[in-house]
Amino acid sequence: GVSTKYGTNTTISSHFSSLEGGTVTRCPQVNAKLEVIHLNEHYCVINKPYDVPMDGECEISVEKMVHSALPHIQKARFCHQLDYATSGVLCLGLTRRAAGKASQLFRERLAKKQYVAVVEGEFPPSSQLYAQPITEFSSDEEMPMVPRGNFNTGTDFRMAIGNQFNGKEAKTEARLLQYGVYHGRRVSKVLLLPHTGRRHQLRVHLKHAGFPIVGDATYGIEDNSARMMLHAFSLTLPLQQGVATWVAADPFCPPLFELDAYTDLPV
Repeated sequence: GVSTKYGTNTTISSHFSSLEGGTVTRCPQVNAKLEVIHLNEHYCVINKPYDVPMDGECEISVEKMVHSALPHIQKARFCHQLDYATSGVLCLGLTRRAAGKASQLFRERLAKKQYVAVVEGEFPPSSQLYAQPITEFSSDEEMPMVPRGNFNTGTDFRMAIGNQFNGKEAKTEARLLQYGVYHGRRVSKVLLLPHTGRRHQLRVHLKHAGFPIVGDATYGIEDNSARMMLHAFSLTLPLQQGVATWVAADPFCPPLFELDAYTDLPV
């Protein structure tokens, strides 16, 4: 395994295994810890660990971690989804009504999400808007990437840039935060503001733009990164009780990579 220290409080571990056909993929974290950001009678908001599935029959999952850490909670329902390799703010409803209300906000695009990512190369200093439609990956298409799919079933969950006929609307705004160096390569930290919520949208848009996310085993380049560097930084929901904003601290700070320029993350 590879262990890297980010900041002062978080130790990140990653393990790799070989699947059928020689595909290299990340195994689930077995020592992941659950951070509860907010808890009341309606919602539990956590900082999801990277490389942990949402649910399923695996040894560790977000569902099992929540049940173990908060055994008094009868049923926690996911209000939205985060990719297996993505960390950050994740909201769970503690009642059917609360989960339904929050899920509706996501469907109606009233939930405001901010992600932070470290990408390969020097990102443009001006704000970028990516509006290419997203479609499911076809094996007939050329896609020079490491195929990954589900870590234990081999199912292909890849997505690709589509067209007006086969793609679904997808919009991502991206803003430069920092330039830096990682493993001797030029990288950039960017703030991502998704206007839609397609599967793998941020990862596919950034790859298409020529700035794949560092450590993305599916759409990026092969390297020995400790993790995929995509993090759900903040989530804002206009709830009946008032507007709520939750933040999961940015894990991509020195000594992860050397910085050339720095801009504070907006919230």
